[in-house]
Amino acid sequence: MKSKFFLLFLLLAIVKTVSQNRDENVNVGPEFKSLIDQLNECIHSKEEDCPELADRIIEKGIRENVPFLDYLYFKKAFYLFSRNETDATIVYALKALEHLHPEENQRTDVTTYNLLGSAYYRKGNLETSLNYFLKIAAILENNDDKLKLGYLYSNIATILGETNNNEKQLEYLLKSYNLLEENNETRYIATVASNLGLCYYHKKNRTQGYYWSEKALKLAEESQDLVAKTQSYLTLSFLEKDLKKSLEYAANSIKYADELKDKTHQSLAYYRYAEALNQLDEYENAAEYAEKAIKFASDTSDSITWGRASLTAGNIYYNLGRKEEASDFYRNYINSADAITSAESVREINELQIKYETEIKEKQLAEQELKIEKQKSNLVFAVFGGSFLIVLLGGSLFYHRKTQQLKLNQLQQEKEKAILNSFILGEERERNRISHELHDGVAAMIGAAKMSL
Repeated sequence: MKSKFFLLFLLLAIVKTVSQNRDENVNVGPEFKSLIDQLNECIHSKEEDCPELADRIIEKGIRENVPFLDYLYFKKAFYLFSRNETDATIVYALKALEHLHPEENQRTDVTTYNLLGSAYYRKGNLETSLNYFLKIAAILENNDDKLKLGYLYSNIATILGETNNNEKQLEYLLKSYNLLEENNETRYIATVASNLGLCYYHKKNRTQGYYWSEKALKLAEESQDLVAKTQSYLTLSFLEKDLKKSLEYAANSIKYADELKDKTHQSLAYYRYAEALNQLDEYENAAEYAEKAIKFASDTSDSITWGRASLTAGNIYYNLGRKEEASDFYRNYINSADAITSAESVREINELQIKYETEIKEKQLAEQELKIEKQKSNLVFAVFGGSFLIVLLGGSLFYHRKTQQLKLNQLQQEKEKAILNSFILGEERERNRISHELHDGVAAMIGAAKMSL
């Protein structure tokens, strides 16, 4: 089955950017500003006491009944998102929406919707993710914040790609790139360019795929965008027909993904590298990278990559002859595909032919067919035997009836013959009697006449 990849925009980086911009917009006062700065430093250094600090800030805000509780909840949600605690992110993001700032220009609704869209994307719930991004679009398209709209269009394009709406996906990516270019955005424009390269790869436009991927690498050199480098090398790995060169591109993708130290991108890079090794028949090495990809995807609750990497691992273990393990990985892929909503659930799942389970099913079918054939043979034999018995019984009955009829006919004939014989005998006797009577009577009369004369 044809291997397919999917777009992934730098959702975390975008959320971080807009959240930092929000610090300047929300009037939190000097005391809370100091506490939030401490939280930002804690998040950046990835210290373990960040949740406690975030909770203290929220509790202080509740006690003092501050109007910017939505911002405080958002900061906690953003921290949880950076720690890949997706479910907890959703809980605190929803709390932020429940406590929106009374002044519209200081609300965190845009950034919170973006965070929720990103969290649900990680969970593989594409329909809900898209709904949150469309909520943002309804807000941003009515104001002059074109930069955020450029980020948003890229996120929408990401989901459209996952739902196989390739034409709309390309449309939104080009709109995103143009907005970022018009606004002189240099930090993440390389990532959008790399997504364009990947989108054209899916559309089987190799020329444009190479063009945008190479352009993304040039832009990434200027901005040091490791995400763009990771994705561009991944795209080039898919586009390259030379398997060894493709493997080289995939290795570069792993290099930058490890440098990025982001498990989401590491899972993608390791997954592609495992696929390339599998295509080169280096199954043992490929299995190692496939399992790493699954582990990274599991850590980030990225059900989409987890499912794709499971499919790759299944193919690898099948090639290794370890069919039972292959079956487990195939089953993981099916479960992940079933968990993804709307269009994702109807995509490649219909094309999946599970080799190991197919063999078992074919064996079962063969046994079932043999059983059916036996049943058919037994049925034919029973029908034939029953028919033969019916014919035999019918023949016997017919013979018996025929015999009885013949006997009856014979008896009837004998009876008629006897009656005829009796009739003839009686007639003969009568004749004899009449003859005697005539003879005796005439003779007597003649004698008497003689005597009288």
